[in-house]
Amino acid sequence: LRSEPKLLSIATDPDIRRLEAMEKAVHRDIHKMRAFVRFRKIGEGADERYVAWFEPDHYIVERNADFFVRRFTGMRWTILTAHASADWDGERLAMGPG
Repeated sequence: LRSEPKLLSIATDPDIRRLEAMEKAVHRDIHKMRAFVRFRKIGEGADERYVAWFEPDHYIVERNADFFVRRFTGMRWTILTAHASADWDGERLAMGPG
């Protein structure tokens, strides 16, 4: 970018095309997580919690967690993946290992 300041606007550049393809893949994975995560209820009463398993292709759990907090604020939930987990206890979002 130092030698070619307008490089990002050159759509035919191979590196730019690769970068755009990677960006598109990450956004598609984010969309898939939001569309296809399905929670299953475990426990009853005070122990009630909702758990979901998802296998993203990219490291998107932390970026996507706020969406689930906003969408499912009133329930306690955990999303588990191979690389990370997100846990919402109704007040605090905690990120952890997969």
